[in-house]
Amino acid sequence: MTDAESIARLIAGDEPPSWLTPAMEKLRATLHWTVRKESEYPTRQGLRKRLKILADAIDLVRGSLRDFPISTLLLSGEDCFEHQNEMDHALHHYAAMVSRTLNEIPSGPGRNKYYARADGLSCAVNCALMVCMAWKRVNGKLPPNNNNTAHRACAALWAAAGGRMNGLWGRTRERTSVVIWRDHIRDAKKSIRSLEAEFINRNLDAIPGG
Repeated sequence: MTDAESIARLIAGDEPPSWLTPAMEKLRATLHWTVRKESEYPTRQGLRKRLKILADAIDLVRGSLRDFPISTLLLSGEDCFEHQNEMDHALHHYAAMVSRTLNEIPSGPGRNKYYARADGLSCAVNCALMVCMAWKRVNGKLPPNNNNTAHRACAALWAAAGGRMNGLWGRTRERTSVVIWRDHIRDAKKSIRSLEAEFINRNLDAIPGG
């Protein structure tokens, strides 16, 4: 039995509708991509380091525009190159954006990462949202926060997508201590009209019979 089949059975019982298994496989693949991208996303320190390099590069370019020997050499007698003023203004604006973002990113080494979209859902909550929306399509209502079967479905989907939590890969703790999913289901149900929910709905709609 595949992971998708196991998850479908947890959501719908021993005889899930024919569309549910391919739907859960599609959601698993989507969640896997999201989990992988989050794992590759730089730490707060890493982001700050990149932004500082970028800030220095912008300063270097803007300085070169005002460097008389360099600008004279490059222009070869021309007064200015095309769109020079626009470029300088754009770089000034870009530098301000970099400076503002640097000030917004906490400077400490903490474990939490910093994302441009602060209201976006974490991967774990997105996993719970996938289960909740599939659950509602099959059962006509969202699962209770304390539903153990829903917890197990979340844990199974998370593990199948290669997720990790508390430093452990998905196929260890998530399969044996699924109560951690209670809060994720609660948060997912608050996000039932989010952009993530709309995306999940489109994925489910794309499956014939879904």
